[in-house]
Amino acid sequence: YIGSADWMSRNLDRRIEAVAPIEHPDHRQKLERLLQLYLDDNHGAWDMQSDGTFVQRQPDNETPERNAQIQLVKEWSNGIQFE
Repeated sequence: YIGSADWMSRNLDRRIEAVAPIEHPDHRQKLERLLQLYLDDNHGAWDMQSDGTFVQRQPDNETPERNAQIQLVKEWSNGIQFE
């Protein structure tokens, strides 16, 4: 399924939130790859701590830097389709 990630009571009480199934395997695979790209981001992403503060992810010395936004811009600007 795909839909809004903002399922907060203020949104559910005052507007319609919808989700829809992603049934085509190719579409599901592309969305899963996009999600994984963002989950693997170790430079442009921020993690919320238990006290509500945010800490920017930093690559360790053994892992190459991965920034999802920069990677997508590079892929799409070179005419490579996100597959």
